[in-house]
Amino acid sequence: MHLVDSHSWTRQRTEVDLRLLADRQTTVAHCPVTFSRSGMALESVGRYRRAGVNVALGTDSYPFNMLEEMRQAMICARLSGKSVFDVATGDILEAATIAGARALGRDDIGRIAVGSKADFLVVDLRHHAMQPVYDPLRNLLHCAAERAIERVYVDGTCVVSGGRPTLIDYDGALAKLQEAQDYACRKAPANDPKGRGMQTLAPLSLPMAGPGRA
Repeated sequence: MHLVDSHSWTRQRTEVDLRLLADRQTTVAHCPVTFSRSGMALESVGRYRRAGVNVALGTDSYPFNMLEEMRQAMICARLSGKSVFDVATGDILEAATIAGARALGRDDIGRIAVGSKADFLVVDLRHHAMQPVYDPLRNLLHCAAERAIERVYVDGTCVVSGGRPTLIDYDGALAKLQEAQDYACRKAPANDPKGRGMQTLAPLSLPMAGPGRA
């Protein structure tokens, strides 16, 4: 995580870094879910944008859910900015789309326009989490999230339909993923310098019920 000089965690109390980032046309890759669950937050998306810094959203690691990143970015911005007006819902959509394309120097992605790649998703406006419909984007980010997504298209190809990927053996992939994790857990003591098992390295949040236990 990058901390500018004006961040509350630094000892500096200057306001130089944001101006330098803007002057040099720097893009900040903001991955709010990963960092906020570790107790860190950008201060703030709205302040960076107002300073002229291009802020693009990313996922960094699991769960790779851009809608969740958008929601978290909005919440974190308003908390750290101490204002519901720190960033608008439309600003977050731009950070997730056009700002990312701008960071890559591309004008054929991040927007629906003639000459751009057909990257888009289809939202079910009749989904119960989208009701009642007045501002669809707010409903999607504040309430429904991925639950209301019908299909996802990348360059014109449907890659997700009804919540399931269309280009892979989904059930087979899940089985292989679980097998890989089970193997890694079994090998943990052998790979740990202190011989610790998973119960020590990553204790479960809740105890598991064993045979004969309710």
